[in-house]
Amino acid sequence: GDFNYGLMVMGTTADVVIGTPGNTNNTIISSHAQTAGTTAGKHLIVKGGNGVTGGSENINGGNLILKTGDGDGNGTAAMLFYTKTTAADASGERMRIHGNGKVGIGDAAPGTLLQLKGADAYLTLQNSTAENTNGGCETRLVFEDHGSNALGQIEISHVGTADDEKGQLVLSTNNDSGLQAALTISEAQLA
Repeated sequence: GDFNYGLMVMGTTADVVIGTPGNTNNTIISSHAQTAGTTAGKHLIVKGGNGVTGGSENINGGNLILKTGDGDGNGTAAMLFYTKTTAADASGERMRIHGNGKVGIGDAAPGTLLQLKGADAYLTLQNSTAENTNGGCETRLVFEDHGSNALGQIEISHVGTADDEKGQLVLSTNNDSGLQAALTISEAQLA
């Protein structure tokens, strides 16, 4: 079976390792085994160390580093994220980061660096700034080369200055002098 650990380590100066080498069982850290009645389950919060602010010091907090197990030879390890969506279902895999760096959302075997799979596999870019200016509230997809140079861009932005939802699409390419608008499609669908 699996091993469940309740762990509290405070004031230690050494790394804390849970589990033993060669252990063939999973190690589970749980915030609470089970609740009763109408009591919601407790959160499990994993947090890096706090930084220090005061005097002449302004120290960063500790990073939260999640690592899969190291392997030898051709072995790989992935990072899997599960959630539970309804009372009737068991928790299911929602996202996976493979050892090769490919990320699948709704896809356990992505073929590209980022792959979304599902009945509603939409990608939403939302500018949270409330601005009704011409070219304001823009969202962009930027395409760069190996030297971080923008080769092309797709931009959607507000058009005009009225408080409305009118938008325009601007396709830009780089002519070796930076991005230049190559095609603009207006809110009236005119190019």
